[in-house]
Amino acid sequence: MDKDTEAVAELYAAVCPGLIGYLTVLGGNRADAEEVAHEAFVRLLERWSTVAEYDDPRAWLRQVATRMLISRARRRTVARLALPRLRGASTTEPPTGDRLDRRRGTGSTSPPRWRPCPSARAPSSSCTTCTTCPSTRSPTSCGSRSAR
Repeated sequence: MDKDTEAVAELYAAVCPGLIGYLTVLGGNRADAEEVAHEAFVRLLERWSTVAEYDDPRAWLRQVATRMLISRARRRTVARLALPRLRGASTTEPPTGDRLDRRRGTGSTSPPRWRPCPSARAPSSSCTTCTTCPSTRSPTSCGSRSAR
């Protein structure tokens, strides 16, 4: 073995068990920790000529592995949150016709709670209990000007 290969092998033997333990505590999953640690060593091999000149190659390795583990956790979170949206997007049809009217609160088939309060259109000076409102909302929340 040449000098560089021996140095990397020595660094691997000295650092890898502790790095895997650190990543396991950080990420909570030993399998991910082992995989990330080995990926970090692959990156170390690719950049060994530069990293070998650093004061502490162990610190570089630990920093790279930490960032890789955090990136992996972020990707999983994004995938976990996006997957239900993607599944639901294909089964949801856009609102048309009557469904559109119900969402906007217009149309004759709208439930009473979605219809505008009739007293808001033609307020009565005697409307204090909002008896004309088809919902059971309080007078202050029905939209009637005279009930306020």
